[in-house]
Amino acid sequence: MKVIILNSSRIALVLITILSFSTTISSAEGSSEGIWQQRSNGMFGGIITAFALSPAYSGDHTVFAGTSEAGVFKSTDGGGTWVESNQGRVYNQMTSLVVSPNYANDHTLFSAAWHEGVSRSTDAGVSWEAVNNGITYHHVMTLAISPNFTNDQTIFAGSLSGGIYKSTDGGDSWQTANTNLTDLNIRALAISPDFANDQTVFAATAAGGVFKSTNGGAAWSPVNTDLTNLVTISLAISPDYPNDQTLVVGTWSAGLFRSTNGGSSWGSVGLPVMQKDYALAFSPSYAIDHTVFAGEQSAGVFKSINSGDTWDEFNNGIVGLGIKSLAISPNYTSDQTVFVGTPGWGPDYANDQTLFAGTQYTGVFRSNNGGNLWSSVNEGLSTFWVEDLAISPAFASDLTIFAATYCGGVFRSTDRGDLWSPANNGLTDSCIYTLAVSPDYSSDRTLFAGTNSGKVFKSVDAGGVWSDSSTGLPDKQVRALAISPDCPNDHTIFAGTLGGGVYRSNNAGGSWVEVTSGYTALWALSLAISPGFASDLTIFAATDGEGLLKSTDGGASWTSVNNGLPIYLSLSRVVLSPNYLSDGTLFTAFTRVYISTNRGNSWQEVGNSPWGRYVTALAAVPGNSVQVLAGTDGQSLWSYEQAAQTQKVYLPLLMNMAGK
Repeated sequence: MKVIILNSSRIALVLITILSFSTTISSAEGSSEGIWQQRSNGMFGGIITAFALSPAYSGDHTVFAGTSEAGVFKSTDGGGTWVESNQGRVYNQMTSLVVSPNYANDHTLFSAAWHEGVSRSTDAGVSWEAVNNGITYHHVMTLAISPNFTNDQTIFAGSLSGGIYKSTDGGDSWQTANTNLTDLNIRALAISPDFANDQTVFAATAAGGVFKSTNGGAAWSPVNTDLTNLVTISLAISPDYPNDQTLVVGTWSAGLFRSTNGGSSWGSVGLPVMQKDYALAFSPSYAIDHTVFAGEQSAGVFKSINSGDTWDEFNNGIVGLGIKSLAISPNYTSDQTVFVGTPGWGPDYANDQTLFAGTQYTGVFRSNNGGNLWSSVNEGLSTFWVEDLAISPAFASDLTIFAATYCGGVFRSTDRGDLWSPANNGLTDSCIYTLAVSPDYSSDRTLFAGTNSGKVFKSVDAGGVWSDSSTGLPDKQVRALAISPDCPNDHTIFAGTLGGGVYRSNNAGGSWVEVTSGYTALWALSLAISPGFASDLTIFAATDGEGLLKSTDGGASWTSVNNGLPIYLSLSRVVLSPNYLSDGTLFTAFTRVYISTNRGNSWQEVGNSPWGRYVTALAAVPGNSVQVLAGTDGQSLWSYEQAAQTQKVYLPLLMNMAGK
């Protein structure tokens, strides 16, 4: 993980880079230039998802950083060095941080984390306590604290599916604040700097655009006039909002929009390159300097000194351009300091020792010696965000591998990854989460792709042309696919969705039916099908909410198989041993890897997993010994092997395995 400070954050396994940037103002026009400096001493753990600076930063130099897998870090020297700040925390997948306006006296800050909801620290981050009384949905994505917090003790929390919660007692208790809010998937919140008087709050939602409340969240109304894309993911409000009524919103695919009338109408503000605006920040002196910063997933940092009319690229010194978070010093006028968080930089395995790893920002890597040494194999890839890899069952002879990319579609290589070519003809959604190749691929040339829009596409000519095979599927992300080993005869394939549970097709994707009898958790993140499915009809599903589920009747009914697994029952991966029929071995994971040698009846941790990070990829290696590879978010690739009473754990490599 690296930190970069602008002194003037799926491998999706990534290192963190925080950058600090120094600018020098030159000329009457106010143009500026600067260089980013790496500041990562002491920090690790995935993408930097959030920053929060002390309101007294010019004096105490305190900044907090939230990471995707290692919790909160604190620096008291402006990012020069960092220490972990996680005492009392249970979950470390951070999504948001806010600091009390009176931090110098009350030492209070709040954090939001995946699964954990909201936590509060009243000792400057030394320790934390969960404060979720009244919060029923703990996937909290964003926080906003009242500028008048000292007096009104008000804070808002936006969740993934539960809408908005409000506390007026400093987090001790919460009430829902969803009246007239038609989209409960909240991606960002922005509170008026004059909240004490105007009671104004804005919310950016995943599909409903922007909503506004002028009564402290008691009721909401959509404010989307001229906003051409309602998938909004970031939001920032001018510090001079009572006078200029200005705010900006970042959309998923249409760039950046600005309103100068409190959200009554919107207009696009240039930056055609900005497709996924993750991070936005106004200068504290915006009324005078008219400065705005914007960070994007692939293009880096941009700066405007005329309220967003025109922009200049500000990436000098940045190593990775996947910007996830921005924060500006309260004393920006004099210290010109900005913080930005970025990411850092086969079936015949027993014979060829070949492994492939797909990373979130740096494409595909290949190892020919079991992972001891990796090389980049990205020739022909137009995007380096690889979500999944699928290898031909006849890889030893056809050398074919497919890559699913996020918003880049599918790529195919027929020379072991040396050269890739797009295979997207017929795909109407280029955000691919998962791929599955027919076990009889050498004859039927069939593969399937699961997408962000909830569709499954099928190709019967090795990816040459795709057709929509989604009849019966819900409008939910397809995160996992599993094909029956006997698919040429039984034509069976399963799809795991994000919010709709598991679906089965008995006609090779022609139509789908829901198979959720016996469970209520509808987030199916990973599927694993028995190599003997033709006779044992066994399939496993790793879920968020009910742990691991098992079906022995082809998905008609499911039972939990969680004996020995952690009580929070959130799992990211499940994979079967290549010798499952004889050894009954399978693996599952969340932040640790677990093994069962009795077909899921009981579990134990594998080798005291040393990383403590979210496992984004899991693979059981063919061979005589029990060997599993785990790719983690922020801690790279790990290998565990058990043979003849010998256990070996390899230190992490600097590459990462593909994950969702």
